[in-house]
Amino acid sequence: MKDLMLDIETLDVKTTAVITQLGACYFDRYTGKIGRTFLQNISVGSCLMYGLTVDEQTINW
Repeated sequence: MKDLMLDIETLDVKTTAVITQLGACYFDRYTGKIGRTFLQNISVGSCLMYGLTVDEQTINW
């Protein structure tokens, strides 16, 4: 499979946003078949320790 999809879940729309989850998977755009996947949850607390940001409007959305 040659196609790769990446997904990043954040708690702000700025470049300094807390990241809560990273995900990725290989897929075939023609058949819809999904190959190898990757999923990693990230601690909000650890992101806040490094000065990353949270936006109330993003959370409410």
